[in-house]
Amino acid sequence: MAPYSASDEIQTLMNRDVIVIGPDDDLIMAAAKMHEQGVGALPVVEDGMKIIGILTERDICRELGKGCSRLEHVLVKDAMSSALVYVQPEETLDGVIARMSDYHYRRIPVVKNGQLVGIISQTDFLNHYPELISSHSW
Repeated sequence: MAPYSASDEIQTLMNRDVIVIGPDDDLIMAAAKMHEQGVGALPVVEDGMKIIGILTERDICRELGKGCSRLEHVLVKDAMSSALVYVQPEETLDGVIARMSDYHYRRIPVVKNGQLVGIISQTDFLNHYPELISSHSW
């Protein structure tokens, strides 16, 4: 593994192979995709890779908690978080960690010119540069 420093750009560490979902897919499809791919969130995109939201495991659990037992009747666009917090590929690793800590997010989409270009997660930081996160509370 290459050594990383707090001033490195997020694009050095972000995952560029992002699993996505569309807004008109249902939550059964989303949950199956999360399970098959081993991910806890799916950026919601339309028109190619234009990001419009993110769907997390928590969003699906929230629908179940409301008493919805038929997730195939709930569309991603009705359960996703549309108030997006995202980062730019040129932002520093330390800045991204601070934003994740401030918002209590485990993952944040990386967006350039409105298009999804990657995703960064706490696991990425833990796997590649655990010393960088020691000053932040998760």
